[in-house]
Amino acid sequence: MQAYIELQGKQFKVEKGSELEAPRVNLAEGDTLTIDKVLAWESDGKNKFGTPYIKNAKVTCKVLSHTRSKKMLGAKFKRRKGYTKIMGSRTLYSILQVESIDV
Repeated sequence: MQAYIELQGKQFKVEKGSELEAPRVNLAEGDTLTIDKVLAWESDGKNKFGTPYIKNAKVTCKVLSHTRSKKMLGAKFKRRKGYTKIMGSRTLYSILQVESIDV
């Protein structure tokens, strides 16, 4: 059984027991997150699509941990001026484990 969900503007394909790296959610580790924005559902050749979401469908996830990505570098420079600036950022993520998919 697979489901396609939307979480904070991003779409994910999830299965029961799988882990996903999603944008940071404001919950403590070990808390449960219920996602009701299910876009599509697929199981044994049967498909169900929402317009845009499937009514009364939800995916329950458990927050395992919070982490940060590797540093991404960006640079600015102006030619012939000797100006260079390098900036870095690390995106905040949460690791979620899918516990159940209810359709």
